[in-house]
Amino acid sequence: MRPCVARRWARTSDRGAFIHVGAIIGTCMVGNVFLVIIPNQRKIVAAMLAGQPVDPRLGAMGKQRSVHNTHMTLPVIFIMISNHYPAVSGHPKAWLLLALISAGAIAIRYFFIQRHFGKIQHEFLFYGAMLIFGATAIASMKPKDKVEISGEVSFATAQGIIQKHCAACHAATPTHASFAAPPLGAAFDTPEQIRTYAPKINERAVLSTSMPLGNETGMTDEERAQLGAWIKQGANIP
Repeated sequence: MRPCVARRWARTSDRGAFIHVGAIIGTCMVGNVFLVIIPNQRKIVAAMLAGQPVDPRLGAMGKQRSVHNTHMTLPVIFIMISNHYPAVSGHPKAWLLLALISAGAIAIRYFFIQRHFGKIQHEFLFYGAMLIFGATAIASMKPKDKVEISGEVSFATAQGIIQKHCAACHAATPTHASFAAPPLGAAFDTPEQIRTYAPKINERAVLSTSMPLGNETGMTDEERAQLGAWIKQGANIP
């Protein structure tokens, strides 16, 4: 892998990785429909209209791919809304959380599929609940080596961190090449704006560490701790 490509891959955010996984699964689902299910149905219909025997393998293959798509539905839906759950997508073990939640969703989906055919298998509900509970327990764990900040953190220090790591995107006129306007309208140009968005800054940059995206600016644990300490002190702005 070329160095420039490697650097871009290293900067890929966890949220972006979630979307990539969703795109891969979605592509498989679309492929199942347009490359197997629909073509096989056309072959079956054509054979019936021509009065020829129908190859049973065509129906079996279509059913198999339909079952695959059915099981992948819930994981894909979760990935689609994962942007709203930074505690998962921004977690250091986001890959493990995604795997556990997806496996749990598949188990739960399988239970309802079997119930549709009159088969009640509660063990699959139990498997799904345990997998999702495991993901919840992991997401709730606090980091072991948390940086502790003693003493009061000044607004100047917090503002410096925000200007260094956030203002490229979150400004009235962003300097980041990916944004023509501040995401969600959140600009941190003035002390009043910083105070308004302090809870969100704490949620994304301190607690979940999902911002900056892919930690492109190299925000350190100490800077996150300082920012969190300042917000905890009441976001005091002179």
